[in-house]
Parts: sequence; C-alpha cells; structure tokens
Amino acid sequence: MTADVSDIQDSAAATATNLSEFRALARLLRCGIVLLDHQAHLRFASPGACRLLGMDTERALRRQWKGLYPTLKLDALHSLAPGADPLRTRLDLERRESVRQLRLEAHAVNHRDGVHYLLLLKERGRIDATDLPILLASQARVQEHVLGSLLHDINGPLNNFTLTLTLLEATLGRVAPGTLPSDLDARVHRYIDVLKGEAKRLAYCARELSAVSMPLQSSPGRVDFAGLFRDVQRVLRHEATAREIGLDVHVPAHPVWGVGEPGMLRLAALDFLICLMDVTAPAGRISIVVDPEPRESRAIVRITAENAQLPDEVMKEFYRLMFVPDSDYIGLVAGRLIIEQQGGEAVLRADAGEPLGVELRLPASSS
Repeated sequence: MTADVSDIQDSAAATATNLSEFRALARLLRCGIVLLDHQAHLRFASPGACRLLGMDTERALRRQWKGLYPTLKLDALHSLAPGADPLRTRLDLERRESVRQLRLEAHAVNHRDGVHYLLLLKERGRIDATDLPILLASQARVQEHVLGSLLHDINGPLNNFTLTLTLLEATLGRVAPGTLPSDLDARVHRYIDVLKGEAKRLAYCARELSAVSMPLQSSPGRVDFAGLFRDVQRVLRHEATAREIGLDVHVPAHPVWGVGEPGMLRLAALDFLICLMDVTAPAGRISIVVDPEPRESRAIVRITAENAQLPDEVMKEFYRLMFVPDSDYIGLVAGRLIIEQQGGEAVLRADAGEPLGVELRLPASSS
C-alpha cells in the first residue's frame, strides 16, 4: 500500500472551510501551493509558490495573475473533477530574466463555494527538503544491495589470501633459512604476486564501501556515463546472476562525458536498475545502451527490461510531486528526482507490446 501526500492533501482540502486552513496545509506540505476558485481566480498562494512563480509576495502575484495564468498550460483544468486523477504538466517559466523549470500538479477539490483547484508547484532542477526522505530511503535500499554484493566479492579474495598464505608457510617450512632452491624461490615470488593482486581487489572493495557511506551530494564535475554504467553492472552482477537475470551494458569504447555529481548519478543508476530487477522474472534480461547525442549536447541512456512488468499505479506514482517513502517502487521516483536535479529528464515507458524501460536524457560535457 502506498501512502501518498496527495491523499492527505485531497482529504484536507475537501474539509477545509477557509483560507487559514489552506495556509496551514501549505506549511505542512512545505511546497508551492496555489488555490484557485471555480473561475481560476487566485484565492491563495503560499510563499513557496510565489517564489517559484517569480514574485516576492502573494499580493504581487495576485496583480500579475491574469497575465501569468495562460503560461501555466492549464487549458484542461476545468474538465478536472474532484477525485479524478490530477492534471500534471512540465513548464519552463520565463520570469525576471531567468527560466524556472517547474512541475505542476492540479487537483480538483470540493469547497463550500463549489469546486476549487489546488495547484502544487515544484522546481525540477532542485532537490528540496520535501525530497530528502525519498532520497535517503532509496540510498538505504541501494546500500543493502551494494553491500551484499561487495561482501560476496570480498569473500573470494579473503579465501585466496588464506589458501596462498598456507601454501607459502608450508613451502618455507620445508627448507632451512638461506638455502631456498631456485624453483621454490620462484614459487614463493609467484605466491607473493598473488597476494599483491588480491590486496588490490580488497583495496577496491574498501573504496566502494567508503563511497556508499559518503554524503548524497558532492561537487559537480565531469562524469563518464559509459564508465558509470559499466561500474554499476559490475556491482549488481552477482545479484543479477542469483536472480537468473541477464544484465548487459552496451557502451562506446570511448568515454561518454557528461556533467553532474558523480555520487548522485551513480545512486540514480542503481535506483533504476534495482527496481527493474525487482520486477523482472527469472530468465529475463535488462539491457543498458548509452548513446552520445552531441548535436543536442545530451547523452541518452536507454534501460529496457524484458519479461518485466510494473503495476499500473506506478506510472502515476513516477511523476507525482509529493511522497511518503514507503512505496515498493521508491527507487524509480528517487532516480527521477536525481536526474531532474542534475539537469536531465527521465521518462518511464510501458507501451503495450514493448519491453518495460526507462530513458534518461543527461546533459553532456561540451569539452
């Protein structure tokens, strides 16, 4: 069962009898909220909504509302009925020599004066306080999988260490000090080389453990999307094998450079792949294709899952603005939030007759 703030807001809005209750709801949800009457006249706007719409105060927004409303892409608003699926749209709002990349969600609610419309506004390119619970929940879920895979990888080198050290001790115990024959000397050095190789593997696993314990946000920089998805495939290889799921990565031989925060993008990639693995049946296959699109300054990542299926309601959840993090598919939403915060776009595809998939459009590096 998914507990969604949309349910809370519908219930609260349906019972609200005055603007003070809508103001309290705005403080509770901590997001941009606008209330319109049945003629789409502005009744209330929270401070967050005013900021997102480029106004300093509610009074200033009220003065500009008549000219601003047509830019919000709400032509279908009056066909919306209470209890129906909300109207969702994306828009790039040009205000004060800047562009606000917004998500807008409109709900029809019953009010004592008739049907009113509750608008939720959020900025696409920004992670705010309301998004942190879902990101933290997804990070914890990803860490469970990653740490399990790393522990599996660490056991192999440790076993090799134990066996090789036993052989080394047994060999050295057979000869007196300083009289080691040349062939035994060669074997000893070979064992030492094995230990050095295993030490490198352990060091790599230690770095991975350190990486998953790092803070979510890091400094933006260049990211090799080809290398990122090859690394994610390696991390999830053991789990995919245990589930009898094929996991393929098709990337160019050269780096596909983009821009963003490496840790956040890696978390998004893990979010998407783990959720798709959860809904892929044994003998299914997940494929990742990374294509540069230099003319559009984008890199396109297409993730498809054959023999996989999502419940219908997840398609609605994927684009919702407000969540309580207890959904089984929280990773999909967290991945979308991260991709948008990094300046990209995530599209969930579940077309009839086609494999389930996610398409990521990521900003590429100009250099």
